[in-house]
Amino acid sequence: MAESPVDLSNLHVLTDNNPVFETELFTQFLDSAATCLLGMRRAFNASDEGAWRREAHALKGLSYNLGAKGLGDLCALAQGDNRAAEDDKAIMLKEIADELGRVGDYLVECIAAASSDHSQL
Repeated sequence: MAESPVDLSNLHVLTDNNPVFETELFTQFLDSAATCLLGMRRAFNASDEGAWRREAHALKGLSYNLGAKGLGDLCALAQGDNRAAEDDKAIMLKEIADELGRVGDYLVECIAAASSDHSQL
């Protein structure tokens, strides 16, 4: 079985295991992460190294704060290598998008589980 793309242990402590609050945070993360990824794609297409670095930095912070270390690590590499060749950036972008997909799928499952648990009360 694959390792979870998100470690929610710190988040659970910070939210006192409040599933409603966590669901709101997951939804905000997904929206913000999608915006950052779109920004990275636009920066890639425009060969804008500064925008690439800013968007990678923003997504890195979102990821680490949530507990998505793998995604955060990929973003840290992209941020630090903002002057990489186009082919290398294309690979980074795909890896980030794929990992964000894994994180997103996991969070959607968490949201569904919280919603199911909440509806049974």
